[in-house]
Amino acid sequence: MAHIKHFGMQDVKRLCDEYEREKECNNSDLRIDPERTKYNYTMLPRRIHYQLAYDLTKRVNELPHSNRKDLTVMSTWVVTLPEELKQADEATKRRFFDATFKYTQEMYGAENVMQGYVHMDESTPHIHMPIVPVDRETGRICRKNVFTPAELKAYHKGLEAVMEKEFGVRGLILNGKTKGNYTTKELKERTRKENELKEREAALDTREANLDALERRFETDRASFSAKINKLVSELQNVLDEANYDLEQAKNTSKALTEAEKKKALAKVSHYDNIQDNVDYDRERAERLSREVADLYRGYDGAEYGLQV
Repeated sequence: MAHIKHFGMQDVKRLCDEYEREKECNNSDLRIDPERTKYNYTMLPRRIHYQLAYDLTKRVNELPHSNRKDLTVMSTWVVTLPEELKQADEATKRRFFDATFKYTQEMYGAENVMQGYVHMDESTPHIHMPIVPVDRETGRICRKNVFTPAELKAYHKGLEAVMEKEFGVRGLILNGKTKGNYTTKELKERTRKENELKEREAALDTREANLDALERRFETDRASFSAKINKLVSELQNVLDEANYDLEQAKNTSKALTEAEKKKALAKVSHYDNIQDNVDYDRERAERLSREVADLYRGYDGAEYGLQV
C-alpha cells in the first residue's frame, strides 16, 4: 500500500526521468502506457524540466549534512491507490492523493517534501513523494534518524486515520490492498519479507553508525595531522633558512669553519632530517586513515537502501 525507498544524489537524474516522464525515462518493461501519460499530474507547480533536481539540490545545500558520497539525500514515499477506490470517479481518486500529499507535508515539513507525482499511466495509480530526510532535533540530513521502524509504522497509522476521516471507511491503508484478498501463503510471504526488512535495516543502521563514528574520528585526526604537519613544515623551513644563511656567511667571508661550527651545521642537518621524517610519518598516518574510510565506504555502497512496509 505504502512503501519508502532511499536514494543518493547520484540517483536523482534517473528519478527525474522517471517521475517527470522525461524523454530519457526507461520504459523497457512497458509498465508505462504513453497514451495515458497525459493524465499524470503533480501536487505542486512544475516550472522547468528536471524541477526535482533543481529543488532538491537547493534544499540540500541549505542544510548541514555529511559530505559522504553515499549520503541519502532523498527518501521517497510511494502510496498506491487502494483497490477499494479503483472504480471511484476521478475526483475521488484525486481527493485520496491530495489528502496523502497534505498529510506527508505535515509529517516531514512542506519545505522538505519536494513534490507529489501522481502517475495514472501504470497498472495502478500511485503517488511518489520525494522528501529530504531532515532530523527534527538536529536540523541535519540523516535518513536513519528520520525513518526509524517506529516512524514507518506511525506514518501508516496516521495516514489510515486521515483516510478514515476523509472517506468514512476503515482499512484503506492498514488493511487496504491494491488487488484482491490476502491468502495464507501471501501473509506468510509478507511476514517473511517484513522480517528480512527489519534485519536489513538494523544492519544498515549499524553500518551507518560506524561510518558516522569513523567520519568524526577522521575529521578530528585530519585536523590534528594538518596542524602538526604545518608546524613541522614551518620548523623545517626555519632550519633550512638558517643553514642557507650560515652557508652564505661562510662564502661571503671566505672563512674556514671551525670544528665547533661544523658540528653545529651537522646538527642542523640532522635536525632537518628528523623533522622531515616526522612530516613523512604523519602524512603516511593521514593517508592510511583515508584508505580505511574509503574501504568502509565501499562496503557501504553495496547495501540495499529500499525499505518497504
